[in-house]
Amino acid sequence: MGCARRGDSGEGRRPSLTRSRETAAAADRESARFIAACVVYAIVGLPLILRIVPPNGVYGFRVAGTGNAAMWYPANAFLGWALVAAAVCAAVLLITLPARIKPWVMRLAFFAPLWGALIASWLYLQALLDPSRV
Repeated sequence: MGCARRGDSGEGRRPSLTRSRETAAAADRESARFIAACVVYAIVGLPLILRIVPPNGVYGFRVAGTGNAAMWYPANAFLGWALVAAAVCAAVLLITLPARIKPWVMRLAFFAPLWGALIASWLYLQALLDPSRV
């Protein structure tokens, strides 16, 4: 039988090193969840882009002004493109961020493009409703 070397049982590990590995693993899991959400947002945007979602009360850009088909389809197609662009932008940001990044930076990299897509879609709808405002 051989002697156990220091570190074989984990006793010799420094607590700060173990904590930083746990923090990095948690950040990787959160990043993977955000990237999966980006894929979902892109998938949600595709039927809107293809204009196959009729006016309804469940799925789409449902705000005042999109009640009729003349406004529904262009507004939702724009939202679909904006969601896909935001999803791609957020995924690229999340993939290129360094591994040891603050959690708030990761959340900002995910939510900022999404909010930008929603704001751009709202502004586009306003331009559709009143072209003289542009």
